[in-house]
Amino acid sequence: MKTSLYTLLIFGLVLSSHFAFAEWGEADKADVVINHANAVVTVKADGTAVMEEQRMFTSKNEAGRNKLALETIPFVPEIMSVQVLKASSITEGEEIPVDIKTIQVRAASDPVSKQGISGLKELVIPFTNLQMGSTISYKLLTKYKKATFPGSFSMSFVYGLKEPELSGEVLIRSVKKLNFVLSDPQKYLSVEEGQDDKGQYTLKIKMLRAFTKNIKDENIPILTHSSFPSVHVTTLENWNQFVNIFADKYEKILSDELPPSFQAIVTKASTKNDIYEKIDTVTSELASVMTYSGNWTSLDKMFFPRGHKEIAKSKIGDCKDFATSTTAMLRKIGIKANVALVVRRSPHDPMNRIQAIPSQPQFAFPGFNHLIVRVEMPDKSILWVDPTNTTSNSKAPGIDIAESQALNVSKDTKDLEFVPATKIDDHVVTVEKSLKVTPDDKVESTGKITTTGLYASEILNTAFMKNEKAANEIVLALYGSVAKDSVKANYKTRIASQFQADINTHSEEILKREDDKAFLMVPFPRVLTLYGVAYAPKRVTDFYGTPKGKFVSKVFVEGYDFNENEEYGCWAASPWYEIERKIFKVEKGVEIRDQVLLKKDFITAAEINDKDYAYSLGDFESCVNSQAVRLFELDPTKTLADRLKDYTVDNLNKLANSGSGPEIYRISRTMKTIADQLLEKDPTNAEVIVLKTRAARWVAMRMSKVYGPTYLEYAHKWIDEILARDSNNESALIQKSYNYSFGNLPTQATQFFTRAFYASKEKGYELYRLGGYLSEEKKDYKLASQSYLKALSMAKNDYQRGLIWRSLANISSTQDDHKTAEDYYNRALTYLKDDPYIMNDLIILANHRKDYDKAIEIGEKLLKTSDFGAARTNLGNAYAAKAELVAKGGKEADYEKAKEIAMKGLKWDSKNFECHGVLAQAFESIALMKKEIALADRAVEIRTKMVNIADHPLEVQMAKVWLQGAKSIQLIVQKMNRSPASNAAESTSLTGVTIPSLAPPPPGPANKK
Repeated sequence: MKTSLYTLLIFGLVLSSHFAFAEWGEADKADVVINHANAVVTVKADGTAVMEEQRMFTSKNEAGRNKLALETIPFVPEIMSVQVLKASSITEGEEIPVDIKTIQVRAASDPVSKQGISGLKELVIPFTNLQMGSTISYKLLTKYKKATFPGSFSMSFVYGLKEPELSGEVLIRSVKKLNFVLSDPQKYLSVEEGQDDKGQYTLKIKMLRAFTKNIKDENIPILTHSSFPSVHVTTLENWNQFVNIFADKYEKILSDELPPSFQAIVTKASTKNDIYEKIDTVTSELASVMTYSGNWTSLDKMFFPRGHKEIAKSKIGDCKDFATSTTAMLRKIGIKANVALVVRRSPHDPMNRIQAIPSQPQFAFPGFNHLIVRVEMPDKSILWVDPTNTTSNSKAPGIDIAESQALNVSKDTKDLEFVPATKIDDHVVTVEKSLKVTPDDKVESTGKITTTGLYASEILNTAFMKNEKAANEIVLALYGSVAKDSVKANYKTRIASQFQADINTHSEEILKREDDKAFLMVPFPRVLTLYGVAYAPKRVTDFYGTPKGKFVSKVFVEGYDFNENEEYGCWAASPWYEIERKIFKVEKGVEIRDQVLLKKDFITAAEINDKDYAYSLGDFESCVNSQAVRLFELDPTKTLADRLKDYTVDNLNKLANSGSGPEIYRISRTMKTIADQLLEKDPTNAEVIVLKTRAARWVAMRMSKVYGPTYLEYAHKWIDEILARDSNNESALIQKSYNYSFGNLPTQATQFFTRAFYASKEKGYELYRLGGYLSEEKKDYKLASQSYLKALSMAKNDYQRGLIWRSLANISSTQDDHKTAEDYYNRALTYLKDDPYIMNDLIILANHRKDYDKAIEIGEKLLKTSDFGAARTNLGNAYAAKAELVAKGGKEADYEKAKEIAMKGLKWDSKNFECHGVLAQAFESIALMKKEIALADRAVEIRTKMVNIADHPLEVQMAKVWLQGAKSIQLIVQKMNRSPASNAAESTSLTGVTIPSLAPPPPGPANKK
């Protein structure tokens, strides 16, 4: 843990001494609850303070009982004194006072002390006679004898951080004005400012209700101060006031003469070519002679470095020592550098799960925990360099300080600055290898790996901190090997801007044969699994998955080929990650090319809870499953041209004019595979790029609004490449218009259609079809029909004719001309036989006409050959509507028949809201008729499920009302089955109960296309 600042420890003490980095708990499941934690704080002008506290805790189970047996209260003797005024335990009404003489003081086992000497102590209060349910309480008097930063006071109050907190009240009195920031979006706290009769400023913080939360099996949870009700209080007015307290002292230390060993580093760095080399030379040379260790036994040693000569002599130091010595050396070279305070984060470190970020940039609360170096480049841009690291890479900020807030230690400083985010291209792994299968089906490889940024640092750090063997294991894991063979690399350098290794592996068992089929394991990076790990329904904490980065891999397999009808690679794009596998036929074998982009390291709980994240994992899984590539032995008599005979633009066009429904996704993948192979030979072929764009847009069409646009971004990018060469390319302009339309940008779509229209020489089918589509989107159905009919007259094949008749049918259906719509859909089917989308349209149309038997007939025929979600939903709706009609008969036999019909609907669509509604209604009605409690119970189960599967706010609201109605019916049926005497005794229990209408649910979401 790299920190020499105790700011968070001293000023971040929460009101309870149970400030810890632990999981949330609910009051009824926690080991311990905080009954109350009250305090009165009196602050003097010099920043010192006196705090009187009362705390009470209750054990909820045996583990809680053990926790409370020894209560610990941390403090720093030089800064504060802590006195226990009174302490006692209460068990079954008996209060047992703690003998004050038994309270001990001991050195605190804080994590910081493991890397230095700490002055932190802790009081230990022993409580006796504790049982489950026992309560402990104590009163403290804490005197802050010194202000860490003279003349200023700061303190944090964070509620419910470790244990559920039921109540609490704080009163702060101060000679100076108290500034505060409140983080409490759910209104757990009230904060009142004022002044007392002595003219002192006051701040009263009061809990309005208990704060309890629970983490349910959540992986790598990240807790921020915004996750908890919190108040940060300070007498500081601005950042300039804060930094001026100590800026002069830092400048004095920086200006001290450099010792000979540091001057030698300056001389060596001065010979380097550019500023990055100079900086990395300084930091790497310093790291080679310095050991990280700190002495935090006094206030001065906590916050101020020891000076260059002492640092060089002892060859040990902490972050402030590394930062000041580096800054001084860089200044000697002529580089403009300053020390800077920063918020360092390390989410995978349990001690840093609470992110120590100042609450608001303009609020001068000293919540920093690390020192680094701020370098001003000749072009005025800023580099943020952390010399405390084992290795050096000044070109990119470390992931532990990126996107954090920093404070330049200069008297001119006015505001915080922000360390920029790392970029995907800062952290790259590139792998190139050739695989050869031996006669015994073992695989050997020769290759190399190149890494930058985080990956280079991680490898070299491991070599220095552990050994080269451990570093080799990381290299081979990134290389994608399970072998432990030859790795040739330079592990002696501390400069981690780039790391390279040559690799040879032997006897890998990564080729498997099954039923005369060969499967080769070519794995994706293991870090991808974290995206699946993040998922948890109703997650309450944010997630830090893996730093942004890129994996690029090229694997040549000699002597093998793939069947283009079976293997298409994969492509999964989302806001969080992208995975793409392309497979190419090449001379003497195949080449598997992978690219993985890790786009977002910090994912909020809200994102994970959204159904789009769960939906994206389906594409993620399909890519993970494609890690085994099916291959067959290459026919030596076939040339590469023979093997690529079906990879033609004509075949690409045929695919683009075939298929519909779920099949379109498979077709789009095939199209992309062929297009990629063709573009490998001719990367500027505009016709192929257009067809590849259409394939990408088809993929985007089946995606959600959240991550469908990720595919559209590529569709735009590829078309822009064409337009950069030929701004009047009609096909490209048409595709650009479609891209914008699917991206819900109608104005831009129209602009590009207009450009395409004036650029067109022939004004053919594609142009008029696009005109019809855009007019339809604008609800100008007359113009849309005219344009579609013009396109129909120019159609060149049955696929194009079928699409136009379907579009015309959609217009008629929208205008409630169901007869014409049905006629047009059937015409479309003459050209596109059994097209799933058109048949689904006919189901929707039949449902609108209330011809549910026809809808069921079409739906069951469709789903026997082409299974997709929208058709299942619409078929389920047809069954639900038919069941509802039957139930209106009102007889027991009618309800039984309605149950049977609804169950058939649920067979096709297990989460159909309407089917569940009719089913529940039938059970409720029969339960009342037959006085059977089991049937009433079943209705309650179904109504409960409806609450959980409801998609829309209205559905949720109504489902909850119906659930209460089902429970009322449950009570009535129970009453029917009791004796008259029992009923009389409990007659008042149902007084005033209103049973909601048993009418079937209102129409759910519209039929789905």
